[in-house]
Formats: sequence, C-alpha cells, structure tokens
Amino acid sequence: MVSDTLTAEETGPWRDNTRIVRRDEARNAIVQAKKGEGGPLVVFGSMTTWNDLLAAGLIDELHIMVGAGVLADGVPAFSVRPPGPMRLSAARQLGDSNIALLLYSLR
Repeated sequence: MVSDTLTAEETGPWRDNTRIVRRDEARNAIVQAKKGEGGPLVVFGSMTTWNDLLAAGLIDELHIMVGAGVLADGVPAFSVRPPGPMRLSAARQLGDSNIALLLYSLR
C-alpha cells in the first residue's frame, strides 16, 4: 500500500499482511517486487502512483473502466504518456451495466 499518512494500525484486518510504502519509495518497491516471485501487482485508484509507474515503464497492463457519462470538467486520468504503444487486448461489458472494462497491454 502506498501512503504517506496511513499507519499499520489503520489497515484493520489486513494489518498482518500489508506493507505500507511511502510515496517517494513506491517506484523502487515496485521494481523490487517485480523481480520477486509473487503474483501480479495491482494499483487501484491512485492517479499519482500509476502515472509515476507508467512514466517509469513499470506497468504491464492497464484495466480501464469506461462509463456512460459526460463530464464538462475534471481531472485527467493520465499526466504522462506511456513509454510505448498500448494494445487493446480485451474489452467486455460489466454485467448489465453501462460500464465497459478495457484491457490494454503495454508489453
């Protein structure tokens, strides 16, 4: 988990298997984790973190959910360009919703 303010005591039932990494250490922690033998690494809802990892070429896939809505203003999801091409490798509708899940490969 990447946070500059969260403490282990605040992670509730995940306390025993959660490692908190400070934002300025996140990139190095991901590099080390990708060298290991663990499973996939997932980033949920942290635009600052995913943009930094994207700029560093550390992201293999992007799972983007697109909903049926129009925003007149807002915060862009990406502040950097991917270091290489993005290839659409899957697309599906989530249940009966108006949300599409798009999977892009970056490797």
